[in-house]
Amino acid sequence: MPLPRHPRLIGPVQQMILAALIRTGPHSTASQLQFWIAVDGGVWLPAQQIHTAIHRLALGGYVWSWSRLPAGRYVPWWTRPGPVHPRGARRFVTVTTRGLRALRLATQPGDRLRHGLPGFGHEDKLYRRIGPGRCPPTARELAADARREAGRARRRAALYRRR
Repeated sequence: MPLPRHPRLIGPVQQMILAALIRTGPHSTASQLQFWIAVDGGVWLPAQQIHTAIHRLALGGYVWSWSRLPAGRYVPWWTRPGPVHPRGARRFVTVTTRGLRALRLATQPGDRLRHGLPGFGHEDKLYRRIGPGRCPPTARELAADARREAGRARRRAALYRRR
């Protein structure tokens, strides 16, 4: 089936799952994805929601999902087919090239639209002085804020070098 001229963009949950898959690498499990989405994304997704999204991504060709066959009663663990996982997971997922492209196409327009908005990039460091009812800071105030942030970053880096 040929790719459509204007590809359909994936949703936010699917974007989080693809980003977590890229971060965890190949042979990831749903529990690993759930953990990293909670740690890095700050969002706790139920396991069923992750499995449903993985199934939909697999139908679209964005991920490749496979399961390890269960071992027989007298078959030792080192002869079980598929990758060995410490928690005994049976379902594994790997992102495909089409999934990487879909994630890139879904995130680029939003990044372009957010560029320059206060609070969505590095501007949150520079626009701390803006509060309700205040005018935007002058160039002198912005430069002072930038110097202050650079000094904090240098002190923080020096603190970590000492340890």
